[in-house]
Amino acid sequence: AVVSTQSTGGYAVVQSYLTWVLLGISTLGLALTLCFLLPAAELRKTRSAKINVCFTVSLILASLLFLIQDLFIKSDNSGAIKLRSVGCAVYTMLQHYLWLVVFMWMIIEGFLMYLSLVQVFGSHI
Repeated sequence: AVVSTQSTGGYAVVQSYLTWVLLGISTLGLALTLCFLLPAAELRKTRSAKINVCFTVSLILASLLFLIQDLFIKSDNSGAIKLRSVGCAVYTMLQHYLWLVVFMWMIIEGFLMYLSLVQVFGSHI
């Protein structure tokens, strides 16, 4: 990522590789989650599964956009998207929007979990 190249020392390369490997593994796990959720027709009908599918898809899109960032934006301004250009601003807005969508689905999922807990234990929570 462009942000990680600003660190001092030889850590920038290690941080970049760690980002690629760990986020790649996470994205692969999310893709597997979709592969298990989508074929189960009965499971897909539940509200929880629908929310999980939306959450997983938005997290995959946000992660992929973060992973391909190094292909388009270079810190020396030699990439396809130039720094401080309209394209860079649009890419940044899209990335921020996708992470906001991820957090919104997390809030919805947490709220529904809370409601399920209140239904089980009553109003003592």
